[in-house]
Amino acid sequence: MENGINLREQILKWYRDYYHGGLMKLVVIGGVMSKKAPPENLQFKAERPIWKAGKLYRLEPVGDFHMLYLTWTLPCLHQHHLKKPAEYLAHLLGHEGWGSLHFYFKARGWATYLAAGVGSGCIYRTSVAYVFEVSILLTDSGLEKMFDIIGIVYQYIKLLRQVSPQEWIFRELQDIGNMEFKFTEEEHQNVYASRLSENLLLYPAEYINYGSFAYEIWDEELIEYVLGFFTPENIRVDVVSKSSIKSEDFKCEPWFGSKYTEEDISPSLMDLWKDPSEIDVSLHLPSKNEFIPCDFSIRSDNSCHDPANISSPRCIIDEPFMKLWYKLDTTFKLPRALVAKLETSVTPVDEKLEIKLTIPSSFQLVHC
Repeated sequence: MENGINLREQILKWYRDYYHGGLMKLVVIGGVMSKKAPPENLQFKAERPIWKAGKLYRLEPVGDFHMLYLTWTLPCLHQHHLKKPAEYLAHLLGHEGWGSLHFYFKARGWATYLAAGVGSGCIYRTSVAYVFEVSILLTDSGLEKMFDIIGIVYQYIKLLRQVSPQEWIFRELQDIGNMEFKFTEEEHQNVYASRLSENLLLYPAEYINYGSFAYEIWDEELIEYVLGFFTPENIRVDVVSKSSIKSEDFKCEPWFGSKYTEEDISPSLMDLWKDPSEIDVSLHLPSKNEFIPCDFSIRSDNSCHDPANISSPRCIIDEPFMKLWYKLDTTFKLPRALVAKLETSVTPVDEKLEIKLTIPSSFQLVHC
């Protein structure tokens, strides 16, 4: 007993309510076909919202960093797995190119990392709601500009409402999804079975392999509908920073004893976020990506007998600042390349001078 609650009885009740066959998904990998009919689908309902509206939570981390989480609840989108409205919005809110939130914050020294989207785990994609999150790793100056940053996020959301959903962006995501599915690495059977069983909670059985990659139906109205949930009344703000809790008037989370404070977001800020008076001219949609591949034919089929392609790698770019070596793959015939990059500075640098170098983290080569 604790605080008048019988913990054992509560655990047993939770077990009886949720640990039964009707809530389970099973995947068996083998060579024998099953002829058993699947059980009828069960529907569950719960009251929304799943948290208090208009709240700011300050939490104390173990490490020394500043992370800002902006979270909204969306309706269940299970039935829209071929339309992917949340993924469309995640692509734009989490973009890193010119005109993006990430580019804006990084240029001002406010943030070094930004990600957006619905989490991949089933806890974020339930029959009750989807949980969409924008996470931003703040600098010290970014922590001081936290409310300005949230305001800029809402400026970008207003921009998305004004320009309306763009089909060409959806088609780019469609091409990327098809490419990623086509060249997905083979998984160990244990991992494969586990992933498929989780996907059965999200997709029809015929889509458990392809569901997360499928962008098949363009639905502008659905994207606008989902975008309507990105309101200040539906947001939860979490600030994780050692500098965030300055008062002794904090609460302790009951299971792990983590310190946190709960604050109301001021009505003036809520009104400002609801309808920003202007949109910064630096914010705009990304440009069309001309480098998304659609042709995956392998050139080695026609040139594998060329002696120049059978010999050792040859240097095809020889410049003072760069050398590029190339050898045609005639064995595996996949449109991939391995790139090793070494950068050295020949100029003495004052040890007090901080140097920051940004390079692309990954890229795709179409033909090898």
